[in-house]
Amino acid sequence: MPDLLSKLVRKRAGPTGAEAGPVALDEVTGLDPVPTNGDADDRLVALFKNRAELKKAFSELRSECDHLRERLAAIEADPAQSNQRLAALEQRLSERETAYPALVYFQLRGLWRFCHNQLIEFSEQLQEQHLGRERDDRAQGFRAQQQQSLAVFDERLARIGEEYARERQTILDQQARLKALKGFWNHFKRRGVRDELSHQEAVVTEIRGRVDQLRQERKAQLDQQPPDFSGLSVEARRKINLAVLAFAQYLFVEFSENSLAAFSRKAMSASVTEVAYGSQRDCEALMEIIERSMQQMANKRGYADELKLRARHLKLKAQFQGDQATVPTVESMATFPLEFHQGQAGVQVDVNILADDYWSASEALIT
Repeated sequence: MPDLLSKLVRKRAGPTGAEAGPVALDEVTGLDPVPTNGDADDRLVALFKNRAELKKAFSELRSECDHLRERLAAIEADPAQSNQRLAALEQRLSERETAYPALVYFQLRGLWRFCHNQLIEFSEQLQEQHLGRERDDRAQGFRAQQQQSLAVFDERLARIGEEYARERQTILDQQARLKALKGFWNHFKRRGVRDELSHQEAVVTEIRGRVDQLRQERKAQLDQQPPDFSGLSVEARRKINLAVLAFAQYLFVEFSENSLAAFSRKAMSASVTEVAYGSQRDCEALMEIIERSMQQMANKRGYADELKLRARHLKLKAQFQGDQATVPTVESMATFPLEFHQGQAGVQVDVNILADDYWSASEALIT
């Protein structure tokens, strides 16, 4: 408001620097000017209208100012809060009773990040594979269509070539006939043959022009390059997302023993002060289990077939909200099988990997 008032009271400088009178209210505020002539009611209405607009603008500025103050307070408080949390963590780690649960807590968060990184890497590999495959398929499709077009040009050129050869032979015959017509008594016959020869040469010239045109069009078709690849298709993105979700389910099963998956999810949503894992001996045993399970998963091979089974099972039950949707609906992912027997799904578990966002799988999905 002080800036606005200063604008209202300052003088405008003219071209020579002399003062040109006070600035009008409507020049600064954009409000309607108050009529200086006319009915008094019109002037009163204009004054109230301008007053209302000024109050509205002042209210908006005050709200924005309050919002900025809140943001500044939050920024200033963040280091203090971080220091408090760090001090609290140091205090927990300094005492045997609370140190071991804290170690388990952070190890479980490490398990979550381990699984999350597995999903991200898996998704990136699949995207690279599908990108290369679809790019090659589209390029091959373009080349196949291009070859068909070139074959059509070649067929037309062959037909015109035959026509050209026939008409060219007619010229040669007429030239031989003209050469044979000697003597003054063949004067009029020679004139007639020359007229026919001139017409025939025009026909051959026209055919040659068509041949040149077709060759240019054929070269233009041959020089065409495949169109730029616009990205993965909806079908490919759906396949990748279902495969990622299948892998997330597989990781849940792998870390379901000793409730590691559930503990890990709890550690990602709760603070270190809100968890408990038993005595020191219990914590040590749990940390050993976590470390051993992660190592086994890192070294594990040969589970590609099970991932294919899970992805195929997901494809049968997955539903999508619209033709362009690439992530299945949460409702269609409500359950999944713990294991497969001879390719058939076994006992179902009521865990929604997508809704619960296990291993932050949503970050590995592509839309």
